[in-house]
Amino acid sequence: MLRTVYHSLLTLLLLPLSYRLVSATDYGVGFHLSLDHGVASVYYSNGSAVDVAKVAGGFNYKQMMRAAYHSAETTPYDDQGTFARRTQKSFLDFQYLRDHLPSWRPSWPGHEDRSYQSLVPMVKALKTAIESYLEEGISTAEIVTPFPVDEIYHNMVRKTFSAVSLQMPNYALPPAGVLAARAHNIGNKSCTDSIENSVLKDDPQQLVLTVEFSRSALTALLLHEVCGIYEVRRVLHSTELGLDHLQWGSDHGGGLNNLENKIKELISLPMDDGGNGEELTFINNLVVFGESADSSQLNRILKKVLGEQFERLTDSAHGNEYARIDPLFAASRGVAYDCWDRLHFEEYRLGDYGCLIA
Repeated sequence: MLRTVYHSLLTLLLLPLSYRLVSATDYGVGFHLSLDHGVASVYYSNGSAVDVAKVAGGFNYKQMMRAAYHSAETTPYDDQGTFARRTQKSFLDFQYLRDHLPSWRPSWPGHEDRSYQSLVPMVKALKTAIESYLEEGISTAEIVTPFPVDEIYHNMVRKTFSAVSLQMPNYALPPAGVLAARAHNIGNKSCTDSIENSVLKDDPQQLVLTVEFSRSALTALLLHEVCGIYEVRRVLHSTELGLDHLQWGSDHGGGLNNLENKIKELISLPMDDGGNGEELTFINNLVVFGESADSSQLNRILKKVLGEQFERLTDSAHGNEYARIDPLFAASRGVAYDCWDRLHFEEYRLGDYGCLIA
C-alpha cells in the first residue's frame, strides 16, 4: 500500500518535469521516408531550413516500405480523401493483430514481435545525422511518407520512435505531397486572424497537383485546398511508373504511354468543389519533388498533358524563393515545419507546462 502511494506521489511530482523535457524548442525536425531512402531536415523559428542528410535504406527497410506502399496502392479513398476500411488482410494486418495480444503472452526465441524493427536502423541513422549537425540531442521529430498511411503503419512508426528514444508531437497524417506543397508556401493561409479571432478572411479555393517521382515509384495527388485545409481528391500510386522501370523496363515505350494516360486521368476536369456548388476547372499549382523530380521524361509528359498551363505553373514556381528548395527535401522541410508548428502551438496552449505528447 505504502509503495503504491509513494509511486503515485512520485509520478505526480515528475509529471510537470516530463512536459518540460519536450517543451517547444527553436526548431522542428522532419523525416521523409521513401521506398529506398530517408531524408532529414530542420526548420528554425526564424523561417530558415536546413537539409541535413539522405540515408539509403537496407533490404529489410525496402521490403517494409514496399509492403506499406502496396497496401496504400490498393486502398480506396472515400469522398473526404481518408482511408476506407480494407476488406483484405495483408502482412501488416497480421503484425498489427500481434501488437494487440496481451503483454503477458509467452515469447519464444525467434518469435518476438519485431515487426517495427525494419524501420529502426533508418530512423536511428536520421536521428544521429540531425544530432551531429545540431551538436545536441533531440527528443522529438515527425515522419511523413509518400502515401497516406493507416493505423497499422502508424503504430509501427510509434514503436520505432520509442525504440530510438524519440517522441512525436503528432503523426503527420497528410501524405508527403501535402507537406511538400506547404514547404512551397502553398495553402499556408489561415482563414482566421489568430487562435482567439474567428473572423473569416477570403481565401480562394484551388486545385494543387503534387507529383513525387523516384527511381522506384510515382505518387501523384490531386488536392483541393482552401483556408490551409487540404482534401485528397484523387491519388495515383504505382511502382511500375518509377524512373528505373520506365528507363529499363521491357516495355519502355508502353510505360511512358501508360504514365501519360494515368496522369491525364488523374487531372481530368472539371470536378465539383465538394459542396459549395462550384466547378473546379483548372489546376492552380504544381509541385514536383523527389529524387527524380528533374527527370526529362516526367517533365515532357507533364508539359504535354498540362499544355500551356505547364509553362505558367513552372514559371510561377521559379519566380519565388521557394523554388530554391531541393526537390529531394521538399517533404522533409514541410514536415519539419509541421513539427515546429505543433510544438509551439502546444506550448502556447499549455503555457509553462510545455507540449503534451500524443
